[in-house]
Amino acid sequence: MWKLSQLTREGAEFVISVPLAGPGEPEALGTQNISALAQWTRRAAEIARRLGDRLEAGPLSHIAGQNLERQVLMLARGDRAYLIGWPADATENLPEKSRKLVASWDS
Repeated sequence: MWKLSQLTREGAEFVISVPLAGPGEPEALGTQNISALAQWTRRAAEIARRLGDRLEAGPLSHIAGQNLERQVLMLARGDRAYLIGWPADATENLPEKSRKLVASWDS
């Protein structure tokens, strides 16, 4: 219940937590489309990791994208990746708000 209240308080539409390797099921709040979002998150994290290795760019900070309906931000943290959906009109510092939300989710 506290995860849902944190999600609402921050203004996010959904959060999905995806294990990047090994066993484990994704966890999600605010969306029913868990399988497709988990697959996209795993693939995006793998592509970003390989690109970062090839360019010797260091660790991934975040991946951001948006369409007419929402903004999304993906963060990798340890052995999990988190995809956070935000309203399309959100203008705050979304990377920082996403990190705060993930930190509370992870604790």
